[in-house]
Amino acid sequence: MRVSAINYLLLGVAVFAAFFGIQALIVPHYLPTPTAEYLSHPLEVTGTYTYFKGSRAQSTVWVNNKPFYCGAGAFGYYTCVGYINGLPQRSSITLLFVNLKTIYGTIPVAMSVKSSGTEFFSQTPVQCINAWRNENIFWFSAFSLIIAILVVGFTYILLTQDKMA
Repeated sequence: MRVSAINYLLLGVAVFAAFFGIQALIVPHYLPTPTAEYLSHPLEVTGTYTYFKGSRAQSTVWVNNKPFYCGAGAFGYYTCVGYINGLPQRSSITLLFVNLKTIYGTIPVAMSVKSSGTEFFSQTPVQCINAWRNENIFWFSAFSLIIAILVVGFTYILLTQDKMA
């Protein structure tokens, strides 16, 4: 392989595409996309709402001391703190949620959050499925980019090793 920028670019694109494709084929086998039928039958819990608003995505929301989230993918999830602004700590809320299987285990994902007759957050099964897919595409892309950078870097080192001495 000639040492040129276009060859490294093509190698990076090929590795990115290959690794993205592998993830897209394997991950849904073990962590399938939730179905609209499953998402249409949420569980309900009413309890005390608390939250912790931290930095770097460390915010968490709890009902009866159990965390819940507003969206998830196979490798990630995101909190509801941004959606439930203005609701004071220790408020009574009603949460409709489904349990989704992720790499971190089964996590509760909110379909609806209500307090005192006001709906603070709501999503349809289609919106939840789209959030799942978008989250997966983000993480597949991130992992693929990291692998592509490593492969191109190691290839560059191996091909230019004799020239550096």
